[in-house]
Amino acid sequence: MTYGYKLARRIARLRTAPLALIAGVAACTGAEPTGLGSDDGNALQVPGNAPVPASAPSPADTIKPIPASPSSTGTPGVSSTSATLTSVVISPASASLAPGKTQQFKATGKMSDGTTKTLSPSYTATGGTISSTGLYTGGKTVGGFRVIAKDAGGKADTSNVTISSSTSSTSATFVGEFETGSLSQYATAQQCAPSRIKVYSAASHPTWPAPRQGSYAARFNVYDTDVYPCTSTQNPRAQIGSSNFIKEGDEYWVAFSVYFPTNLPDVTPYDWVVIQSFYGSPGGGSGPTHFVLGWDGRLGKTVLSYPETGLAIPLVRGQWLDLMAHVKFSKNPSLGWVEVYYNGVQQKLPACNCMRMVKQTINSETTSALHSKLAFYRKAGMWPGAVSVFFDRHRVGLTRASVE
Repeated sequence: MTYGYKLARRIARLRTAPLALIAGVAACTGAEPTGLGSDDGNALQVPGNAPVPASAPSPADTIKPIPASPSSTGTPGVSSTSATLTSVVISPASASLAPGKTQQFKATGKMSDGTTKTLSPSYTATGGTISSTGLYTGGKTVGGFRVIAKDAGGKADTSNVTISSSTSSTSATFVGEFETGSLSQYATAQQCAPSRIKVYSAASHPTWPAPRQGSYAARFNVYDTDVYPCTSTQNPRAQIGSSNFIKEGDEYWVAFSVYFPTNLPDVTPYDWVVIQSFYGSPGGGSGPTHFVLGWDGRLGKTVLSYPETGLAIPLVRGQWLDLMAHVKFSKNPSLGWVEVYYNGVQQKLPACNCMRMVKQTINSETTSALHSKLAFYRKAGMWPGAVSVFFDRHRVGLTRASVE
């Protein structure tokens, strides 16, 4: 083999080496999902998950989101300059509020290349007034009205607004809908860093879901590392709770809205995510009355469920869901009962083939009064990194009208 031939082979290898290195680096690069969260001092548990003493929150949240490109006004997968607007989508698609109360609306454009873009449309409304930024204020007359968002090219979408005196928050026993702009309506909060639960408005975070009702909602962002000692168990969580006021024999309605982002991963088999619970101490599990996400092997899907009822509603992402339960609270399995509502419709419960299931609704070992909590509480290890959910309109009351 001549020297010239050997030299040519060495040069060829040097030219191809950087390409191999780049390919290797790309193959090893991964992205974490993004998310949110909060928790109160009482342990929200599941059977087999023994509580451990809570400690002070960790000193700082060192993981920070990557800011969006200043040149981008759309969602990930920004529309190219050649893409055209195909439709306008206003959110929320419907709203209910009391006279004089406010509701923030926003508009998103669907583009011809499949991406979406935040719009600054012109707004018009009946039954009240609306600002140029989409903040609607209900008038004094009850009834059904409309809010219309229209872009400069004439494309528009309409949201239905119901103004009713029965939606007055003063009739609810507990109101936790974030309209103070903070967590001040809640008695307890548990989170591993102050940023885990973020109360926001459409103006402060225009790329997040517009609040379901009023001007504010809350984002819960939970990392897989949000465990003891900054929370009370080895499963990650963030949660907020009302004061303890629910006792044996009481009958209450609870309602809240939840938004699961389109990038929320599926719940893997045998794992769980609790999003609302009635809890009293001592613990002994997350309790027999809570909304939970799980995996349904028959459907092959992530579903929304309620303990022991057999309810399995396929999870819908990318829109607000209105959840409600009507509960008779008792340790006696013959006296307690539960009804479940999804987007205003009462659900038939497969376990009893009935609309109201008689069951135990307070843990046997619980001695304190109960409180209602919103939670993003999941089994450890199921989702690495951080994952987000959004909450709004949390109420507890003696009648359905007081919480809807």
